[in-house]
Amino acid sequence: MINWKGLLFLPLVLMTGCVEKVNERFGPEIDVFPVTYSVSLSNTRESKKSLSTFINDHKKDLINYGANIQWLTNSGSRWANEIEKQLIKEGVNKDLIIISQGERGEVYFDMKFSILVHKTQVSSCQYAELGSINTVATGCFIENARWSSMVNPQKMLITPSTNQEHEETKAPEKGE
Repeated sequence: MINWKGLLFLPLVLMTGCVEKVNERFGPEIDVFPVTYSVSLSNTRESKKSLSTFINDHKKDLINYGANIQWLTNSGSRWANEIEKQLIKEGVNKDLIIISQGERGEVYFDMKFSILVHKTQVSSCQYAELGSINTVATGCFIENARWSSMVNPQKMLITPSTNQEHEETKAPEKGE
């Protein structure tokens, strides 16, 4: 006599051998590095040409990240204000331009002009091979392209300093 309960259970047992094993998905490995482009100058005609060339070479970075201008002398202070006006005319956001007084120590230059840019370095992706389906991380190329195309990748990272900055910039709620 045939056991009907066992016969119904048999297909389930046989089908478990056909189940595909999916590997655990891991996120991408990404390193974000701060890169500073800077030039220190004295207030001369040659220096103004050098600064103009520097600004033209880093135009895209200036618009996205802004500039940090440190003046060291009184003529450097006046020059820094002129540069700020020029950068605003060229489309740089006023909030992204920071002018400050540098350390007075031994003064060799009138001003230091710098741009802080964040660059990403992504992990290399493995190509899929015949017979190795689901053993290589999927979506690696797309995820790397996404991170490489970000303008401000540092904003995607969770660090204590960025969390504190966000809390400080929040507007107080009504009733506080």
